[in-house]
Amino acid sequence: MNWYHTEKMRWMKEMLEIYGFINRAHLIRKFKISSGQATIDFRKFDKLHGALWRYDSRKRAYVATQAQKLI
Repeated sequence: MNWYHTEKMRWMKEMLEIYGFINRAHLIRKFKISSGQATIDFRKFDKLHGALWRYDSRKRAYVATQAQKLI
């Protein structure tokens, strides 16, 4: 993973820590990427840190799990 991808992963984890949720629109707006790229980044984050979040279909966002709140 290059610096840019590492930075996106770090930022996503930070947003979960601070706000407790994140969705594709946040990633698209912050990094000016396409919806498809955001989906790829979310899959990559899930592989690396899947225990830190879960998808909430009512909020249409990934929300922090108890594991994330303990960090």
